[in-house]
Amino acid sequence: MKWVLYGAPVGIALLLWLLVKLDQNYKVIHHVVIVENSGSAHVVEMEAEGSGYALLFWQLPETLSLARWCMEEGRSPKGIFIRWKDIESRRRILCSQLQPRRYQPSIHWVLPQEADFVSPPKWKIDIIWVSANYQPPPWETEVVARLGKHLYPIALTLQWRVYPETLWVEAEIARYILATTSVKPRIEGANTERIELIPPQVRVQFLVPEPYADRWSPADFEVVVSMQKLLPGDTVVYPHLVRRPPFVRKIQIDPPALGFIRISYLQNER
Repeated sequence: MKWVLYGAPVGIALLLWLLVKLDQNYKVIHHVVIVENSGSAHVVEMEAEGSGYALLFWQLPETLSLARWCMEEGRSPKGIFIRWKDIESRRRILCSQLQPRRYQPSIHWVLPQEADFVSPPKWKIDIIWVSANYQPPPWETEVVARLGKHLYPIALTLQWRVYPETLWVEAEIARYILATTSVKPRIEGANTERIELIPPQVRVQFLVPEPYADRWSPADFEVVVSMQKLLPGDTVVYPHLVRRPPFVRKIQIDPPALGFIRISYLQNER
């Protein structure tokens, strides 16, 4: 009991002393190896200044790629100020070797069961910084997709020493449902006569993503019948789709051919 009574104040005092020390500012000198894409290495001296608390939980880098070292110039972890000593002229020379290059790895997508893309995946970040004479090799990675629209990180191989090390691609995945609508075709090329189609409407059948099931209307579809290239003996015309919502697929028009009756305007006047 006496040990607890005497030890508690000592423990509290030590804790307060530690908190005061962690709150003070310190400077740390550290050597970092800067590695180029070719593998050439340069040792530079880094001075980090910050509170003891910030430095305690910050992992000092042992190596950095030349691309990251150059592109993150001026950036420091929160609560830490970094200086690179006596290397400004050499840094400018080394960093001048870097060039931006578009890089898009091949992606093997693993989709949820009975789901597919709503639209092709879009790269959001696909520019990397590398040495002018360096080209990353072709590379394939696998992405397990989820339903909905999401950003997916594509982590690059650290041995390439490029910046950034992670690219980002956006993809929207959904399950599809079957939908139908009726559309009255628009007739082209019948300037001197009126055309009556048989039947007067067609049925458009298509697949639509479940989240978009209420985002379309019959007015979004346009079907056209052209009379311009018909021969005198032709008895049917073929409707074709000229406008549709961008997110629908596997569209079918039924019937695929329509009969028609020509009615001249002179006969109609009589």
